[in-house]
Amino acid sequence: CLDELLKIVECKNRKNQNFPTFNDVEPTIVRKQTTTFGEAFAKHEEFFKDNIKKVQNWRQALKVVANISGWELRG
Repeated sequence: CLDELLKIVECKNRKNQNFPTFNDVEPTIVRKQTTTFGEAFAKHEEFFKDNIKKVQNWRQALKVVANISGWELRG
């Protein structure tokens, strides 16, 4: 899923349109990678310690997407 996110950001950078949907999460939490997002990335960094660049790319992609206007859905 996070690798697909990298493709979405790549499309955005080529001027294709993207419209993110934030389902039961505030974009600020995604952008700042706090709470459960921060905890999950700490685990990813441990799991992918031999490929930390991959995790850094995921983090950056989430920050980019979280700065795009989109929908916030509450369930």
